[in-house]
Order: sequence, then structure tokens, then C-alpha cells
Amino acid sequence: MVQYNEIEKCYSPTFIPLPNIGDREMWIENNIDYGRCSAFSKFFTTYEEVVENIDNESDENKEIFRNRFYNLLLDIKKGHKIYWRKRRMSFLNELIDLEKELIVSLVEKCEIDLFIPDIQMVFIGHDDFGFIVLSETSNPFLKDLELLIANNQLYLLKLSEIVTALKSQQSKKEGNSNLRRKRLKHYTDVFCDMFTGWRLSNEDIETLQNFGNGKLLLDFLTKKIYFNDNEANVNLYILSEISAWFEKNLQKENIDFQQIRKAYLIVNLNLVNCATKPKSRTKKIIQVNVDMTAIIKTDIKEYRTDKQTKNEYHYVQR
Repeated sequence: MVQYNEIEKCYSPTFIPLPNIGDREMWIENNIDYGRCSAFSKFFTTYEEVVENIDNESDENKEIFRNRFYNLLLDIKKGHKIYWRKRRMSFLNELIDLEKELIVSLVEKCEIDLFIPDIQMVFIGHDDFGFIVLSETSNPFLKDLELLIANNQLYLLKLSEIVTALKSQQSKKEGNSNLRRKRLKHYTDVFCDMFTGWRLSNEDIETLQNFGNGKLLLDFLTKKIYFNDNEANVNLYILSEISAWFEKNLQKENIDFQQIRKAYLIVNLNLVNCATKPKSRTKKIIQVNVDMTAIIKTDIKEYRTDKQTKNEYHYVQR
């Protein structure tokens, strides 16, 4: 059993204080170079990538990865003393017998860290078959470590590669998020346009006439109709039209339907029967004045469009 202060004497005075070795902000402040020693040639930034590349690996391949890390540490141990500690422990132990259980704790469970004072390095336990390498940027042993890692069919992903991967992923997320926000706002606009457009059938206009003036609500998630806050047991083709269009476009834009908490259109109706000329073939004219509010709501934000329109529908004798 070895205390921190005994090992710390072997490190450069400018190295991170060993009790604070897990503090990432101090890595930057103390000019520490870090990378990830990994069984994979790229840094995975999403859960989907982890599942695809790691969880789906066979048990046989996972054992091959463990053996590679085992051989790497065995190569280092031949020339240098290695000390290990469990997380949050105040002391270290010299690594005497290298066992597979220790490899699993280092590269799969984030349970232990390794200290190699001879070469001024610390290996921070990580997961998904990898660990973090900490060293001062001027450390001459870094090149030797890179060679050992490559010889054992492992990869050292540099800080720049990790940062690039994370920035790329963040950019994609922000881009997708912005696109989806724009699409959802656009959908509320379309709800209004579809209701007052050519898709509103004569049968629907007759149903609206039977309702009379008042507040109509079309719920595109439950497929229900409400008039003056009471559920109406009637058919409106426009409800099916808008609902089908909405679901199709969510799927097209890869927007999860489960993220939509509300999607509805409120229409304040004012219908007027207009006079026709005596000899005209037009037997009836209905003027539909509408004041609409379309809403789509997610856990994060509410999207809204307000529109007012006036349309006339002519019934012609054929």
C-alpha cells in the first residue's frame, strides 16, 4: 500500500496533483495532453454508435480486446512499475500480478486508475473498451507508448480527434434540432392552410353548417373533434386528411411521434349564407369566416400559427 504523496514525488512538479487526477479542468490548466487508448479506431459519440460497434460485438471478439489490453500492460510492466487505485481511495497498490479482472475494471467498468511514475503517465479507467491516457505534452515517452499501443492492435485517439468527433456530433445535433424546430413551426402553418384549402370537402362544409357559429377543435393525436368544448360525434374528412399528412411528414423528417405532446387546430367559425341571383345556377353560397390557431407542443417548446381567412363556397346546380 502506497500513499499519494510518495508517488507524487516521482512526478514532475507541474503535473496534476494526484488526488485531483480526475478533474478534467485541471488537465487543461496544467498543460496535460490526453487521449483515449481504445480497441476501436474512432471515438463513438452517440448511444446508437456504441450499440452498433460495441454491444453487438461477439463475446469472442470482446475477449480478444481484453487480451490486447492485457498484453499492452504486460509490455509496460516489463520495464516500469505500475500502481493502481480504486476510485475515491486515498492510497495506491503496486501491480504485482496482472489479472483479467483488472483489465475489465480499467477498460469496461471505470473502476480503477493506473499510475506509472517512471514514464510520467496516468491511465484513467474508462468504458467501452478503452482508457484515458494523461501525460504532459513534452513527455518523450509518448512516442514509445504510441508504438506499444499500435503493436498490440489498439488505437490512441488524440485529443484533437476526440474534440473533432464531439464537435461534429454537436453540430449535427444542433443542425437536426434547428431543422426540426423549423419543420414543426411549418406544420402549424400547413394545418391552417389545409383546413381552408381545396381539401375541405362539400360534406365537411355541410357539417360545419350544422354546427353553426362557434369554436371547433380538431385534435390530430386523438383524432377527436370538439365543438364549443364538447366532443362531437361526427365525421370530418379534413381531420383524417391533416392527421395522415402530419404523421407522414413526421416520419419523413425522422421526428419521433412520441415527442409530440399536443397537435391541434382551433377554428372560430362564422358562417354566413349569402344571397344568389334569381336566374343563377348557383343555388347557395356559404361564406366561411375563420379565425384559426394551430398548435404543436413538445416537451421543450410550443409552436404556433395564427391565421384569419374568408372563403366562399358555391353550390351549383348541374
